[in-house]
Amino acid sequence: KNPITPVKKEDERALKILYTGNMGRSHEYKTLLDGIKGLRNTPGIDFIITGGGYNYEIFKKEAEKDNLGNIRFKGFVPKKELSELIDSADLCIVIGNEELIGHIVPSKFYGYLSRAKPILYINSGNDEISHHISIGQLGFQIPNGSSEEFCKVVFDVYNNKAVLAEMSACAASYYASNLKRNISLDKYLFLIKESEETLAK
Repeated sequence: KNPITPVKKEDERALKILYTGNMGRSHEYKTLLDGIKGLRNTPGIDFIITGGGYNYEIFKKEAEKDNLGNIRFKGFVPKKELSELIDSADLCIVIGNEELIGHIVPSKFYGYLSRAKPILYINSGNDEISHHISIGQLGFQIPNGSSEEFCKVVFDVYNNKAVLAEMSACAASYYASNLKRNISLDKYLFLIKESEETLAK
């Protein structure tokens, strides 16, 4: 007799992808939006977007207009809930800010790594985040406008979560060895909370 194979729970293979914080005018959101559209018919891939900002509101309206069922918008959330969302995510998104390139690394980048989260970085050109990701094998880099590449990366890791486990281990090690003094997740959560009203403008 053939052995009975247990049926997996529906959410056992679900891939949770998270974006948190500001999405201002200088954050290019179309790559993310078009990528989510391209994955709308793939069950088990869920996007959670928290935060605010000028482009956040535009992004949300466009997603709602297209009736995308694979994305949830939560706005700004309490510190405890934000921490839980980060802990439950499989992959965390950072979008390059044109105004900050060469000047400052977004604190969310350090916050994600402090919890051993692989990064999906949407940006064009080389900067400090790109350098860290390449050297530390911390995640993936997608050029602005490359929604097809975005879809491919997400679909590939959905079908091979072992890659994320390896990157998670790399993130934990790299953060502890190279970045721990810079900023912690607690500091990032504090900055998000302190900046809610400003970021939403």
